[in-house]
Amino acid sequence: MKEGFDDPPPHRAHHRVVVTGLGLVTPLGCGVEHNWNEIQARKTGIRTVEKKYIHEQDLTSIGGIKVVANVPRKRSIKEDSENGNDKDAGENMFDDSKWHDDANRVAPFVAFSRDAAFQALRDANIIDNDGNIYHAITDGSSSSSSRDSINIDRFGTSIGVGMGGVSDISNAGKQLYESPKKKLSPHFVPKVLASAASGNLASAWNLRGPTHCSSTACAAGAHAIGDAFRTIQRGDADLMLAGGSESCLDAVSILGFRTVRALTMAHDISTACLPLDENRSGFVIGEGAGMLVLESYESAKKRKATIYAELRGYGTSNDAFHATKPPEDGRGARLAMVNALVDSGLAATNIAHVNLHATGTPIGDEAEFRAILSLFGEEHLRKGNVRISATKSSTGHCLGASGAIEAIFTILALRSGIAPATVGLSRPLSDILLGCASGELQDISFSAEAKRYAAMSNSFGFGGTNASLVFSLPPPS
Repeated sequence: MKEGFDDPPPHRAHHRVVVTGLGLVTPLGCGVEHNWNEIQARKTGIRTVEKKYIHEQDLTSIGGIKVVANVPRKRSIKEDSENGNDKDAGENMFDDSKWHDDANRVAPFVAFSRDAAFQALRDANIIDNDGNIYHAITDGSSSSSSRDSINIDRFGTSIGVGMGGVSDISNAGKQLYESPKKKLSPHFVPKVLASAASGNLASAWNLRGPTHCSSTACAAGAHAIGDAFRTIQRGDADLMLAGGSESCLDAVSILGFRTVRALTMAHDISTACLPLDENRSGFVIGEGAGMLVLESYESAKKRKATIYAELRGYGTSNDAFHATKPPEDGRGARLAMVNALVDSGLAATNIAHVNLHATGTPIGDEAEFRAILSLFGEEHLRKGNVRISATKSSTGHCLGASGAIEAIFTILALRSGIAPATVGLSRPLSDILLGCASGELQDISFSAEAKRYAAMSNSFGFGGTNASLVFSLPPPS
């Protein structure tokens, strides 16, 4: 009988992973600094749908839905201004002419990922203002390696997308129904694939390392970051462009979520999205992208890169319970958080801040609260030793992009020592939250004695999928 090898595959030492670049496209606007300023000002990107077209579709009468969280776009400044946007905020709006001039071939979620990726790569000092990598080399390159060299053979992409090109799929179905003999565009299939963002970004910057796509519903962005973390950690890449992107503000997607009673029916933007509040009534559907440059600690030190945070832990789980709702005790969410802590080598007492998945649904928020109560304990929460935020109150629920967007907010909170407000929170679902969650900004309670200087970001999705990421302040220089 034939047999395999006596020796197992070689053991490879783990590498520490740090965050060196950030990029955001959200309903609050474009740019990390702009978004963080909006978060600190307790602004919201949720807007009323009135006489307004989003992605060329009239959404004013879809299933009674009156609010959405769309990315403000320069091509519709007039309409956005009429619906509450700052008329002078054009510079922070998404520019279709720059990022989506090939709309016949590329879906909006890919265009959002391009903008956010450019921001992140520029922030990491990897590309210049024209988008060119400063000093790209390959494994077989004859060019000498320098401090600023970027080995594109060891630079990959990992992008999460929850819904993909639903808008284009529904439009194609409509076309075939109305004109059966009319051919579909040859760009249709590559345009609608969830992996289109990861592949497009790799091609844009000639990144030849591992290419990965997570399509795990609303946890996709967090899973993509976690999977990129693993890729660098085990030595398969030195850098990864990781994050999530989503754009499906279309009739099919909205009615789909409406049918499972996930969306709020509120008409007032001030009360539409109320995570953790007794009056919560569902989530506000949104869109956007968040991108991070993850890098091995060795590579970042060699480049003398600015390090935002260290990504220490990644945990996943499944509820194994129901397609669209979690178990009441939040056991799946708790397991993901525990797994992330074990992976990080930290304990719950080391966590100073948590950005919850909290979307504003009655069942989901209650389950996540029970999960954090079980993990951190009532006393810890009441004392405010861990500060809780739910930033979907500002951005709406950006689905597959939300995990990446909120990971960035978590990092910024950790760096600034300020926990974002859960905008609109006035009647917490439990009085236990009075000590740790607020409708106002909160100072994070760091503690050198308790070694409390880490933060956690949670993302959960349909199908029972859960992901949790643990970030800490950068390692000592």
